[in-house]
Amino acid sequence: MVAILTASMEPELTEFVLMRYLGQDYSKEILSKYTDPRNVCVIAVEDGVAVGLAGCRSGADNGFLVDMAFTLDEAPEGTFEMIMRSVLSIAQNSGLESVDVHAPDPDGRNAGLCYRMGFEDSGPCTCCQRTDLIHMAFRF
Repeated sequence: MVAILTASMEPELTEFVLMRYLGQDYSKEILSKYTDPRNVCVIAVEDGVAVGLAGCRSGADNGFLVDMAFTLDEAPEGTFEMIMRSVLSIAQNSGLESVDVHAPDPDGRNAGLCYRMGFEDSGPCTCCQRTDLIHMAFRF
């Protein structure tokens, strides 16, 4: 059974999942961003092993900006949705107005899941012009 945990309380598990996902691009600077308690980051854990992550920070428009959201290949079906529903719940319980996702999605599968959850396309990236990113928003 998958549990959703706070990354700042589980730095070793957070490091594990980031290292697995990012490979050579992993750095301690990245870890500190997602384990900083001032940011909101959740990890999905199954049987003591981290299998997914969603990291966000407060945005300028009274919302969260999710800049990393993924599951590893071995994550059980439904894990990405659990992670994103946790982020939505935290944002709504914090009185925020939105959750914007601007996160890598190299295989395109997470965008479809976000659509089914009620996220809407927020247009092309204006800052980096990358095509492998999700650009979606959920408004409460």
